Amino acid sequence: MKYRAEQRERRVPHVVDGRTRMVTEPYTVHVPELPRDWDQIVLRGATVTATLVVAASVVWSTASIAGLLSATVATPVAFIAAAVFDAVWITNMALEWLARYDRARAVAPRQAGHASLVTAMAAVVAHGWMTGNIVAGIVGASISGLAKMLWTVLIAHSARPLDDRTRQWVEQEMAEASALLGLAAVRRQLARATALTALVNTAANTPNSPDDDPNNPVRHTANTPVESSVENTVRAEQPNSDEQTNSRSEAVVRLVPNTGETIADTVHRLVRDGVRDRVELLDAVREIHGEKVSKDTVRITRDRALKRLSA
Repeated sequence: MKYRAEQRERRVPHVVDGRTRMVTEPYTVHVPELPRDWDQIVLRGATVTATLVVAASVVWSTASIAGLLSATVATPVAFIAAAVFDAVWITNMALEWLARYDRARAVAPRQAGHASLVTAMAAVVAHGWMTGNIVAGIVGASISGLAKMLWTVLIAHSARPLDDRTRQWVEQEMAEASALLGLAAVRRQLARATALTALVNTAANTPNSPDDDPNNPVRHTANTPVESSVENTVRAEQPNSDEQTNSRSEAVVRLVPNTGETIADTVHRLVRDGVRDRVELLDAVREIHGEKVSKDTVRITRDRALKRLSA
């Protein structure tokens, strides 16, 4: 067995004048060298060869089909359209590779790849017939067929055969993974819809709303969509204006558990119902939404609510 030398480092104690310090010391170790994996080397070589064949096929096919289409459109446009023919069957071949362990899912890209390859080959033959050299057209079309055949064999070689029971197990695992991905997408949509609903409900509390004007003699009693699921949880005894200026509000607040209100909705509602003192308002909001409610959030929302009421 062959060995190779590797340089490594380690921490060792070093004493100078009675004082010990940890220092770095290089050392050499000999580790066994793995033998060459000729199977992997050959597979890599085959993959590179197949890739080069596909590239040559794309160049020839694109040039031929572009020559066919350039009779009716500009040459740059003809080349772009010609590239589509090979791009389609190559993309389907890649999808077939990804589904090599799922025979049911590999059927569709395999059939679509064959159909698109036949279309591309027919276009190359048509170009040869149009230029008066049908033989060159047939030979040129066979390049794409050979490239496709080579990759089909390579995919079949790389797809390890599975017995029926193992294949069913793999399909169930993949189905479970797909279900988790689908559930994650649904949860993202739900979170986005919830956030959008909260923004709409907050924007609905505009100064033009009769409910936002405490001096309006006709105030609507209908709640917002969020407030419709919550009873009126605040009862306030409004003090005289002098008492409101010189002392804290003596509002008596009766609260019930939160059933859907956002923090902003609660602050706006309490401010409209007369709870204006910062400390009292913070205590009321925390009693509904929990002690983790930020003091700054309540303060900023309270200021916005007061500005709307005074507008």
